[in-house]
This record gives sequence, structure tokens and C-alpha cells, in this order.
Amino acid sequence: MLPADDPAASVSTYEQENTCKLNEEDKERLKSFFSTAKTYRSSLYSIYSKYASSYNTIATYGSCGDYNISCFSQGPSGERSKALAALEKLKLKEEYSKLSKMLKNAVPGYKGIPKL
Repeated sequence: MLPADDPAASVSTYEQENTCKLNEEDKERLKSFFSTAKTYRSSLYSIYSKYASSYNTIATYGSCGDYNISCFSQGPSGERSKALAALEKLKLKEEYSKLSKMLKNAVPGYKGIPKL
């Protein structure tokens, strides 16, 4: 017998009747939160997609563990500069500010994303 089928293991009728139930306002808040969470997730993914290429370029041309003149030649330096310019143009800070506002509106008491 499964625990859920055992009457002795189930919650009593008294406990079932006296548990907290969501009122209409709570249900609306939850719907709003889940809707915002979906939008937040897709916005975050969009930000990642836009910036991943530039981050990868910087990581590729910027990870010189030892001093090597080739790391600082025109090719790698130019690629890093282009990637940094692309990041600035895409306004990462503003994108994260929008996400922070979205969460503040959806979750009472949310303090915000730490400053960059």
C-alpha cells in the first residue's frame, strides 16, 4: 500500500478544513508573479544571447596567463576593443536595471540587483 492510500497516514479532515487557502487577491498576485517570472526569464536569456559573443571574444583574446607579445598585438587588442565597444553600445547596465524594476514590481520587499 502506498503512503497516500493509507488513511492513517493522510491528513485529518480537521487539518484539511483549517489550512490556509488562497483568496482571489492572492491568486491574482501569483498569476502576476508567474507572468513576470516568464518575462524575466526570457529577458534574461535575451540579454545573455546579446552579450555572450562579446564576452567570449574578450575571454578568448584576453586570457593570457603569461606575458606574451602576441596577446597585445593589433589583432587581439583590436578584437577586445571591438567587443568592449559592442558591450557599451548594447547598454548592459540599463538592461539589468529594467530587470531589477521588473522584480521590484512583482515581488514586494525585493531590494534589487546589486550595482555593477
